Formats: sequence, C-alpha cells, structure tokens
Amino acid sequence: MQDALRNSRPREQEGTGQNRITAEILRTERGETIHRYRVDGETYESLEELDAATEGRR
Repeated sequence: MQDALRNSRPREQEGTGQNRITAEILRTERGETIHRYRVDGETYESLEELDAATEGRR
C-alpha cells in the first residue's frame, strides 16, 4: 500500500473468553478506511475472516 496510514487507534476489549481482541481502524491519505482485527497474535482483515478462523475456539 503506497498511502501512509494515519489515525491508527488500536482498541482492546476483553471478551468473555481467553482471547484478547484488538481492533484497528486505519484511514489512508486517500480517505479509505481499513479495519484490522488481532486475536492471539494473528491479524485478520475482515470480520468474516476472523469469524471463520476462530469458529473452532467457541
């Protein structure tokens, strides 16, 4: 990605389970919004990807 990311604000929320989830909302210089989710050191680019990867943990 050529655009520099700005306004990065990680937010952590403790869930009811053992996993710590960090959600990042990033905005590029072009005004595009990028969401990233981190769980147990793994990064996911969408909620669908996160849900599919963590389905067996429930």
